[in-house]
Amino acid sequence: MPLPRLTDALLLVLFSLLLSLTALAVHSDGGLQGRALRLDEGLDWQRCGPQAGKLYAYALPPTLVAEQTLIDADAMEFHQERQLSLFAGDVSVTSGDSFLAADWASYDQRHDRLRLKGDLFYRDRDLRLSADAAEFFLNEDRGSISNIHAYRLPKAGARGAAAEAQFLDKDRRRFRQVSYTTCRPGNQDWELQAERVDLDEAEGVGVARHAKVRFKGVPIFYTPYLSFPIDDRRKSGFLLPSLSNNSDTGLDISTPYYLNLAPNYDATLTPRYMTERGLMLGGELRHINTWSRNEIRAEYLHDDKPGLGLDADRAAFSLRHWSNPAPRWAGRIHADWVSDDDYLSDFGSNLGATSLVHLERTAEAIYYGDYWNLTSRVQGFQTVDPNFTPFQEPYNRLPQFLLNAELPSNSGLNLHLKAEYVAFARSGTLDGQRLDLMPGISYPLLRPWGHFIPKLSLRHTRYELEDAAPGAITDPGWTLPLFSLDTGLVFEREARWFGRDAVQTLEPRLFYLNVPYEDQSDQPVLFDTAEYGMSFDSLFRDNRFVGADRQADANQLTAALTTRLFASDSGQEYLSASLGQTFYFEDRRVQLPGQPVETASQSALVGELNSQITPQLAARLYLQWDDERSKAEKGAAQLHYKDEQRRIFNLAYRYEDNPLDTAYDQEQVDTSFHLPMNSKWNLVGRWNYSLQDEMTLDRFAGIEYNDCCWAFRFIGRNYVNDDETTTGVFLQLELKGLGSIGHSADREIEEGVLGYRAGL
Repeated sequence: MPLPRLTDALLLVLFSLLLSLTALAVHSDGGLQGRALRLDEGLDWQRCGPQAGKLYAYALPPTLVAEQTLIDADAMEFHQERQLSLFAGDVSVTSGDSFLAADWASYDQRHDRLRLKGDLFYRDRDLRLSADAAEFFLNEDRGSISNIHAYRLPKAGARGAAAEAQFLDKDRRRFRQVSYTTCRPGNQDWELQAERVDLDEAEGVGVARHAKVRFKGVPIFYTPYLSFPIDDRRKSGFLLPSLSNNSDTGLDISTPYYLNLAPNYDATLTPRYMTERGLMLGGELRHINTWSRNEIRAEYLHDDKPGLGLDADRAAFSLRHWSNPAPRWAGRIHADWVSDDDYLSDFGSNLGATSLVHLERTAEAIYYGDYWNLTSRVQGFQTVDPNFTPFQEPYNRLPQFLLNAELPSNSGLNLHLKAEYVAFARSGTLDGQRLDLMPGISYPLLRPWGHFIPKLSLRHTRYELEDAAPGAITDPGWTLPLFSLDTGLVFEREARWFGRDAVQTLEPRLFYLNVPYEDQSDQPVLFDTAEYGMSFDSLFRDNRFVGADRQADANQLTAALTTRLFASDSGQEYLSASLGQTFYFEDRRVQLPGQPVETASQSALVGELNSQITPQLAARLYLQWDDERSKAEKGAAQLHYKDEQRRIFNLAYRYEDNPLDTAYDQEQVDTSFHLPMNSKWNLVGRWNYSLQDEMTLDRFAGIEYNDCCWAFRFIGRNYVNDDETTTGVFLQLELKGLGSIGHSADREIEEGVLGYRAGL
């Protein structure tokens, strides 16, 4: 609420004025003589004008006030017996960054009363104000300003007016017939009005009576009583409601209520009514102290109307905890739970939420040493996809310990250690414990023109399996050496990029990896292991499997070439292009269960490119090419355009081939745009289409009006939700500087249109 800033700034300059006038030394140069004056004589003087004479300026030494205060006037009179000073003709008061001007001013020192009249104006860094008159009893911290024609808050871009501002005491202010808007002068598209506003700075609370919001002259909100905070202190009360409509929930209205419970914790209660579902009760509790931050969220819907059966109750719970209980220590808890598999798809609002398969429950503690860290963790999952069998669900880790160490030495040798102990558990399947140790040593030689890094490691993995089948090995394990050599050079030359001076690099790189074959088929289960997807970075990994259940055998050499273009002056990267491929000298015999031995002599050719072609246009390309099949295995291309007029255009293509089953191939196009029609009206849209399935995954189109003081957004959206199509309509009216009404359509656009930011 900007009004407290207005009054505080005005009181500051008036207090400085009080100190100045109290200590004022009157210098008469014969132009005026002191005489007994009645107050109405001062008014006559104001009306008729001062006696012709010199301009009088009174400056106080800095020792009398915090800042030097300068008072200028065309003329003044002073009556010593009545202790009355009169100033007339372009009266101005300057104190630091503050300036006060009026046609006429009087100061009654006996009653400590200051009066200003006629074209009153005040200015400082945060406030501009014009009014007709003001009167202050400065020792009592009370007074009033009459007929405030206009006030302006430049930083907030806000302005308004008031019939009267009363200063009841040091902390309490009262305003009558107040208005507030962020629209520019001459534009009154929206305005907040109140018959009376009371501010209590000691309590940090404001109260507005008979407040209403007008939009285009039409009242859209009214309340007879409204209490609100006027500083950083929080206050309980209703927040702005949210409204949307879609085919899953019907008309969806949320009305959050904020509870300020204590300085270090608060809560929000959110009743949510859906015409197709019923009343859902939601809440969020937040707590913070010197060493931790906590958030708890919960939702409950009794007897969902479509139902999973008769009297089907739906619920969700979420817990987040972050802590630093002591130096070098960190903790985290992340826990999610829903009542049924369809909860996210029924009440989620985007593909990210509705496509989740596993909900995580994790608690961990981490200790950071100078060159090492230790993580202890317990982790479980809730699977919310009904198509998953128990054998497809992830294993719980009860518990897991991870140790990572990088120990440099003065000789140049670096010692490495990765260690893990974990106990796996999953209902109805084989459980077990695993110990994985991998110490290593390297001797990195790093120079500006290149690098040479030999590394030798030894990996030992051992299991203790429970409930194994009769005759099965219960303690399988293996020990393997790993050797790698990473080398690269950097060449530079001067170049040009669209007429600009640039530096081009050429960076060849060779990476050799050797890991002998070890039969790992006696491991009856794979607890957490899968194969990495192919990428440029994966060409330089020492294991193509994630997890410790498999260590890939290798006798291979990766050759790669990267070129970059940088601006000569700023170092900005214009282009980065890389091409790489791995050549195999032996077959890869270690595989996941059911996978054949890989006999190809070389990997797919992997290339990627990132370029800022112009300040407005950027491009990204990725290609994974199979030489044997003469076919692209994976590819992606993206163009992103954004200029100073906020014209945005995105075009993306994604392709992924599944060599085992073409039904799982993926091929999609995704395009989105933000197109200004003029300075205020914009069109927005997105279309995400699956060429493989011949269906639209997500699409929306809408219109946005974005003015300096308000914005309106309307979008219609249709997207796939759990193999079903959901349609929704979203409207949002944003009154800038006050809040927004309706659904957060700006968030929907931000998620769908790369580069869009609401309000920019």
